[in-house]
This record gives sequence, structure tokens and C-alpha cells, in this order.
Amino acid sequence: MSVEIKELTGDLFIETANMISKLAQYKKNKQDKRNDYFDQQSIRSLTKWCHEGTIYNIFHDQQLIGFCYVKFTQDLAYLEDVYIKKDFLKDGISKKAFKALDQILKNKNVESLLVYVSPKNTRMLHFYRECGFDHLNQLQLKKNYNDHLNKHDNIEILGFDFKR
Repeated sequence: MSVEIKELTGDLFIETANMISKLAQYKKNKQDKRNDYFDQQSIRSLTKWCHEGTIYNIFHDQQLIGFCYVKFTQDLAYLEDVYIKKDFLKDGISKKAFKALDQILKNKNVESLLVYVSPKNTRMLHFYRECGFDHLNQLQLKKNYNDHLNKHDNIEILGFDFKR
């Protein structure tokens, strides 16, 4: 079971854009509504991402199963988005993909990889911790002016209580 990461090549552009559509549908909880919008928007997004950062395709046994989008600034890298097809979210494939990405970034002399994750997304928080993300870099605080945006779940961070 081999997992590899390679920079996006032109022959995989449309297939990668289709995965961006799937990711956007998941994030927006869409049920295959307006697929043409997502496809067009995904092509525009991927084109923009290619100019602003690097797209890495994720392969399992030479089959394209996902991608990650990384931006670089001096000696830092930012993991902007990652997607792995649902059927491959098992057997440690995601962790192997992150190990492959780690090696690429180390070879580029990147000092740190940063990722933004919502505090309510505990599944991803656990996953990132298992992949070695163990430094808290910064917190983003939000003040709601619309009551319908207020959350009721609490979380304690550094001795402070926040809504998540």
C-alpha cells in the first residue's frame, strides 16, 4: 500500500477540480444541487490556487485519491485545503499522505506547517495532533452581533471559556 504526493500536472487538472467540487459540496452541505456552478467555480478556484500556492495530488497505489493545497511564505507553509476521497479515509492512508507531505516540505527547507481548524471540528483536531501538530500558534476570536450566530457549546482554552 503506497501513498505518494506529487505536484499537480496538467493532465490531472480537471480531475482535481472535480475533487474541489466535492469538497465544496461537503463544506456547504449541498446534495449535488447546481453541479455546474461548483464545477465552474472549482476550475476558477484551482486556477487561482495554482498561481498563489502549490497543489499536491495524493495517490494511493498510483490512483489519484485526493489533493492538498499549500501556500508558502518565506520559511512557512500553510495547509489551506486537503481532500481525500471518502473510500480512502481508512487504513492510515491520510496519515501516510501527511508523512509524504512532511518530507516534501522538509526538502523545501520549510520550518513550520500551519493549519487552521475550527475548535468544533474535534475529529480533525485529533487527526492533526496524531500527525504531529502540537504547537498552538494563534487564536482567532469572533464577536457576534447577530444572536442567531451564537453557539452554546463551551470550550476552555488557556483558562478562558469560549463558545465554539
